[in-house]
Amino acid sequence: PNAVRQKDQRSIVARAVTYEANIHLSLDLRRIDDVGVVASIERMLDEWSDTKLGTAHVLDQDLLNSLLSCELVASEADLARASKSTSVASGGGDGKNRQLPVNLPFSARPVPRAPIVPLLSHGGEKSTPSLLGTTETIVQQRGLLRISNFVMTLQKTDVGIGQVSQNASRRSPEIFIPLSARNLHPEFWEWPHGFIEDASRPGKRDRVGVRVHLGSGVVDINMMTWPVKHDFRLRSEALRSAGSVGDILHLEKVGPGMEFDYFAQVISVGTSQHPEYHSLCTEKVRNSQKRYGYF
Repeated sequence: PNAVRQKDQRSIVARAVTYEANIHLSLDLRRIDDVGVVASIERMLDEWSDTKLGTAHVLDQDLLNSLLSCELVASEADLARASKSTSVASGGGDGKNRQLPVNLPFSARPVPRAPIVPLLSHGGEKSTPSLLGTTETIVQQRGLLRISNFVMTLQKTDVGIGQVSQNASRRSPEIFIPLSARNLHPEFWEWPHGFIEDASRPGKRDRVGVRVHLGSGVVDINMMTWPVKHDFRLRSEALRSAGSVGDILHLEKVGPGMEFDYFAQVISVGTSQHPEYHSLCTEKVRNSQKRYGYF
């Protein structure tokens, strides 16, 4: 924690302000740009751990005792008690600003307040943050609601292979997205500006070579739609093979500069995450048990 001293009319108060940072990147160290990304992160970590600045110190017993006394960290005894009860041991993890003894060795540095990003409902009003908690991806940008995540329950038409009799051909590997889902937030799919017309099939449009991070690698999928069909399809054997009936497909659209367009994961039935993601599938599909949602 950085110690931030705030003056008022009565005294100087030291308060602990804790920031956490995390990042998940896929890098290829054979590329000079990716090497530069690693170097910039290392420089930042070096600065944060530079003891000359006064905001970082080598942990010794005296410093540990000071942190324990002001409940910024929990003792082993506290942690042991917490593991045997539902209560959380005090110390560092509850996000509260704590009053610090003024003799702590941390230097005072001005730090900006952590940004507050309001989550919005489809109607544009403030809403409770998602249970997912880790991704605040619904933001108000230029007065518009930007949607970055799509979830959908998978049915047999999505993950099945068709006939299983001998010599029968496997059905094409396609995930079926309802047209109502595509039309609810077309910008998520880059529809229609990201699609090109198929010269061999009038009215059919394709977005080919869409890069999707799935599992431990990146796969190409094709998005397609045409007037004679009443759905929007994602063609990918990798996607079909990743799911089973009742699982939930989660797609997250990533920002520019990444090596892929979407992050994908399949939430399996029976996992602890499944009910949470299923609760986000709020939109019904006519004449179908399929559900989908955006957040």
